Amino acid sequence: MDDTRNGSTRADAASVIRDEKELIQQQRTVRGQDPDQQQITGIAISGGGIRSASFALGVLQALNASDYLKRFDYLSTVSGGGYIGSSWSWFNRLKRLGQFESSGDHYFFPFGSRDEGSRTSSSMMPSKILGYLRQHGNYLVPGAGLNYLSGFATVLRNMVLPLLVYLSLAVVFFSALVNLEDWLKGLIPDNLVLPDTLAHHLNLSFVIAGGAAALLGLVAIINGPLTFLIPRGKGAYKLRVSIQRLIGILAGISLFFVFTGLLPIFIREVPHAIAGASGGGILGIFGGLWHFARQQQGALSSLGSDIIALVSSIAIIIAILSPAYFIADHSGNAWWVALAVGCFFGFLVNINLFGLGRMYRDRLMETFLPDADTVGKGHWQPAWEAATTELTTFCTHEDQGPYHLINTNLILVDDTEKKFRSRGGDNFILSSLYAGSDATGWTRTGNFDDGKMTLATAMATSGAAANPYAGPNSQGMTRSPVVSFLMFILGLRLGLYVRNPNRTARTANGPSFMQPGLLQGLFGVNFKRSARFLALSDGGHFENTAAYELIRRRADLILISEAGQDEQFGFADVANLIERVRVDFGVHIRFMEDYDLKALVPGSAIADDFLSDRYGMAKRGFAFAEIEYPPEAGDDRSPEERTGLLVLVKATLTADLPADLYGYKDTNPTYPNQTTLDQFFDETQFESYRELGYQLTKQLTHNEVFERWWTQAH
Repeated sequence: MDDTRNGSTRADAASVIRDEKELIQQQRTVRGQDPDQQQITGIAISGGGIRSASFALGVLQALNASDYLKRFDYLSTVSGGGYIGSSWSWFNRLKRLGQFESSGDHYFFPFGSRDEGSRTSSSMMPSKILGYLRQHGNYLVPGAGLNYLSGFATVLRNMVLPLLVYLSLAVVFFSALVNLEDWLKGLIPDNLVLPDTLAHHLNLSFVIAGGAAALLGLVAIINGPLTFLIPRGKGAYKLRVSIQRLIGILAGISLFFVFTGLLPIFIREVPHAIAGASGGGILGIFGGLWHFARQQQGALSSLGSDIIALVSSIAIIIAILSPAYFIADHSGNAWWVALAVGCFFGFLVNINLFGLGRMYRDRLMETFLPDADTVGKGHWQPAWEAATTELTTFCTHEDQGPYHLINTNLILVDDTEKKFRSRGGDNFILSSLYAGSDATGWTRTGNFDDGKMTLATAMATSGAAANPYAGPNSQGMTRSPVVSFLMFILGLRLGLYVRNPNRTARTANGPSFMQPGLLQGLFGVNFKRSARFLALSDGGHFENTAAYELIRRRADLILISEAGQDEQFGFADVANLIERVRVDFGVHIRFMEDYDLKALVPGSAIADDFLSDRYGMAKRGFAFAEIEYPPEAGDDRSPEERTGLLVLVKATLTADLPADLYGYKDTNPTYPNQTTLDQFFDETQFESYRELGYQLTKQLTHNEVFERWWTQAH
């Protein structure tokens, strides 16, 4: 068994879980509980942006009000759930360091009470924290000069630099083709007369494409007689595999150069080609935005939407590459300048620090990880402390817990293992003790990525929803190579590159447009466990309920706060969780007959009053499932003793909610499943989700199944 205690830099899952549980025992002592309690409990907060964070805040408040919250050992968060989960960890640390006063209770809860009003509550810090979050739900535009205009300008700025780098490299590439083409034309005998059409359209790209296609045909022809010469055995099998690989490479080369060969024809033959390309690019951008909106509304399976996304992406790529070819064809030796510009910015810009991901990280940090002084003043200020506070300083043995697991997705679309390629990656945790995944193994966080990983960066990486080569639950057009190529060349990525902890050769340079951007970013090549840089994206790209790692740890009780966008109530995130843990851990999740998912669907309540008819009420806002864990080595417990309880609290409307929630529904028909594109919550919207989470969880805490589990466990 690998063990970092004995000097190894790599640990296995058993070692990670063992060390976590030792720390949890110490945290139980800090909060005044029995450290030897056998049951392991965890809260999972799903993805869903600020919507999920607001809803989960209410869930946590209700659990705290009923005295259940302090009994949880683990906190697992993903994407938007990480906003509020990281905020909880952040304020627990500030309390431990004595940076503000609290009510003096043994168990500290930083988010106040839903019974406290902004003009009637005490001056204690939890009330101020709650008020600060209520007023800063529009975290992307906090004010003080950081408004919609500055955000839009930042997006444009982050598009210009990658475009400059990759367009410069495209000019170099096309210049090489043009110059080589001119040299080859000089070798054609003067007495060789080509048809006008062929002479006009012939270029080196077509020659290369034709050569690759001809070679492919030759290989295919030769392959036939080889079956006679080598009819069977290992040699015949090895030959078939090698030929299949070769013809695939040749087909790719042919298609690539057909595309580049069409560019000069497009420029010559289409009137006002550059203007036309620009127009196509604009149409492509609008088409892409339309597709992204459809995607966020749950239309991932729409064939028309996928076609629009693909065509839009191709149109924009043509719009980008056409000027590069035009410059290469008309500017002589300008490729020297282009090469210098491309290399200078390509190698000397750290793409983790320059890009939308960094802006997103900073805005999240300023809202959910503010300095104590900022909360006291109640208005936005830079988050100086969180900007450099390392992840290893959280969830220590001096903290009350819970132990926080932040889930991200390790992109592995080009890995040698089929499972990782088909899924698009693997679940990669960031926590105070360890960072890692099954694919890479786990390493001490203090040794990971030079030991500089901060809570702010981990939180933002877990929520990096828009990222090339990744998509929700491993699906979506953003996994398309064409769409991903476009996203990267336009700088439309929120993810993070980290140094591979398993590589012994280290580099002083950070990730750049050249390395790993050129191969991984543009072409989707080398997204492997062995790569020098590993690409992390939104944890929801692997599993969006955040319960996956809690099931790995065989938690006896898992409470999921689930507010992912699910307007049709198809429960895609829950279904993905069930499939993943069954395949990976042999764990089966079965919902109880009397508390299944049907009761969460709008319209499941008996329509016997005006509100039920008007809003299509759900019967309840929570469901229960049994978690059937397989036996471990030496485990002689009965199946009943190995069975855990999964509690799902789902954002849905039920009876007996405050009237303002129904009023909000009247003016916002998609509530409580408004699009994740909306990350600009005002006070009313924030409160509508927070209060819904509170009310549904309050109903849960009075349920006999939930109460009975805690009674039996303790």
